[in-house]
Amino acid sequence: MKKAVLIIAAVMLFGLVMAAEEIPKDYCPLEPGLKWTYGLFNKKENKQRTDVLACVNKLEKYGKIEYALYEVPSRGIRCFVRADDEGIWVKAAQMNLPVLSFIYVTLELEKEANILEAPIQAGKKWRYEGNVKVKALAVITIKAKVIVEMENKGLEEVVVNGNTVNAYHISARVNRNLVDNNPMTGSCWMAQGIGLVKAETANSRLLIK
Repeated sequence: MKKAVLIIAAVMLFGLVMAAEEIPKDYCPLEPGLKWTYGLFNKKENKQRTDVLACVNKLEKYGKIEYALYEVPSRGIRCFVRADDEGIWVKAAQMNLPVLSFIYVTLELEKEANILEAPIQAGKKWRYEGNVKVKALAVITIKAKVIVEMENKGLEEVVVNGNTVNAYHISARVNRNLVDNNPMTGSCWMAQGIGLVKAETANSRLLIK
């Protein structure tokens, strides 16, 4: 009898641990129809510039894999993103030219980049190394090597519409062509059930409304 009770207790404990485990896809909802509005703040000018709408319009294949098409229409930006139990994966981004808005420039990663690696835990570090192709007009292709050092800095509080939400702070440092005296740095904050709630670079800050 005691053995049976111990087995049941062990099964219940295992179930509670598994239920409590956080997985990346919970931090990046990508169902078609979802929309988010962000305030874009210019740090150099110390003022808010505009509101930015982001949305997931549809699922679309890039190569043989299906991704969510995450778009920022006012900026002419489209990203191919998917999320599962192992991470949040980015394959490519497309941006239209400021003057010739009908022409898109595509930044394609040879292999997917993971921006929230499992297991989700503070202090976890991971690295992306690979080639990125820049393509335009189907005839222009430029290839460059990039190294991205990422770190999960843990949960931090972010104020959203007067309410406080806990979000994982992910920092990134991007070096291009192996030797780069001026690496790009930035951070994003991902909240469970919401997705991206904040992003920040040296010059700008994006905050969900």
